[in-house]
Amino acid sequence: MERFLFRRLLSGCLVMLGLLLLAFVLQNALPGDPTDQWFRENDNSASTQQERAAWRQRLGLDLPVFYLTLGTLADQSKTATLPTLRDETDSNWRHHVPVLQWHPDNRFHRWLFGDAAFSRGIIRGDFGISWNSRQPVADLLSHRIGWSILLTFISLMLAYLLSYPVALRAVQYPGSRFDHFFTRLRHICLSLPVFWVGGMLLLLLANPSIVQIFPVTGVSPAGGWPASASWISRLYGTIPYLILPTVSYCYGSWAFLTGQFRETLFREMQSDYFKTALAKGLDQKKALYVHAFRNTWIQAFALFGFAFPAAIGGSIVIESIFGIPGMGFTIYEAIDARDFPVMNAVFLLSGLFTLIGLLISDLLVYRSDPRIHSPSTSSTVS
Repeated sequence: MERFLFRRLLSGCLVMLGLLLLAFVLQNALPGDPTDQWFRENDNSASTQQERAAWRQRLGLDLPVFYLTLGTLADQSKTATLPTLRDETDSNWRHHVPVLQWHPDNRFHRWLFGDAAFSRGIIRGDFGISWNSRQPVADLLSHRIGWSILLTFISLMLAYLLSYPVALRAVQYPGSRFDHFFTRLRHICLSLPVFWVGGMLLLLLANPSIVQIFPVTGVSPAGGWPASASWISRLYGTIPYLILPTVSYCYGSWAFLTGQFRETLFREMQSDYFKTALAKGLDQKKALYVHAFRNTWIQAFALFGFAFPAAIGGSIVIESIFGIPGMGFTIYEAIDARDFPVMNAVFLLSGLFTLIGLLISDLLVYRSDPRIHSPSTSSTVS
């Protein structure tokens, strides 16, 4: 278990390092800088130029992107006479080995690790300054990331809880009206784009001209919650705002998981152990619950690693339609305003959540059946 976890963490760290390099290169490869947005180009007054220079220094834009030099393993910066330096060179092998020296006074090092004055670095959770609002990106996302996590978690839990009973009943009565109905319903759900479903839900169920059962957009009333409102009343009042976004999140995952569970259960019913259990007089329903259930949930755990990042990716459209102040709506605003630090932060956090989802999926699969990742089967699994 420890070795398996170590390998997964090591591979995740390497992937995050690649994402960090990609995010940094993309941000610095784009033309211009935030000071071009904050200050007018035709304003050449001394105060403006001083303020522009101060902001460039604060953001580290006056530093080189990378700072590498070619030297040797030995330090030759000391002051010495030429004969003394020649004697040391002949007697010390370190002077003959070339090496690239990494100097920390550059944009990448400052962006990654920060400095003592203005930034703590990406490693410490400081994503820099928003080019649009001039506010710390971490403070901006800290108030919004919770909504994305909440909607993703609720939608996935509902998709899992609703998909397995439907798949189980469908394999118990194959070819029945129930099976045909939900097969067609799954195909319809998989073919409908999320932006169309979200728009139709708003048009039909949140439209004062037709039927307004749910609020239109947002997660709170237009005037905000009263100061005297308790957390229970706020929680109860927030539920109607989350129903339509949750449905938009959930229907695609439900259709996909139901189809996967149904195919897995059919495959398990054709296996030798299942036929043997039926031949010994075990009831089909009991055989499904006792024997096929475990193998089905192993696949369910594996699918979680793909459903979790897919739900996060779909949040951009859903949160923009329903006005949910989450990460999806934040990156939509950042793209519209060309706010690259915010885009990079959401990009890195989405990658981190994807890796976390895959890690949780692998751990759940491993706990369900350790033989899957055992050394004897690792070659066949991979």
